[in-house]
Amino acid sequence: MAKIIANDLLHVYLEDKMLSLETKQPNQKSLFNTKVIQNWTDSKMALIELLHTLHTEDIFKNGASALKDITIYPESIYDINLGQYHRAFLKTIMRK
Repeated sequence: MAKIIANDLLHVYLEDKMLSLETKQPNQKSLFNTKVIQNWTDSKMALIELLHTLHTEDIFKNGASALKDITIYPESIYDINLGQYHRAFLKTIMRK
């Protein structure tokens, strides 16, 4: 169920991004405000599980993205350190 929800959310996000790129005027500012910092308020494991789901579904670069590349961006935008995410990925796999 989580995979379906993640895919749907990603699909909506990507459609919105494509639409905004198509309609953006050359001098129009981006809607992304770099001064606003979002903090991840759920557990680190929840974010790791979300990233694991996206990685398993080959969402990024048709599955060619490394785990490190997938985790770097969310760490920076959510201002969180995922630490040893490889170990957490393995724990997630072992639970299933």
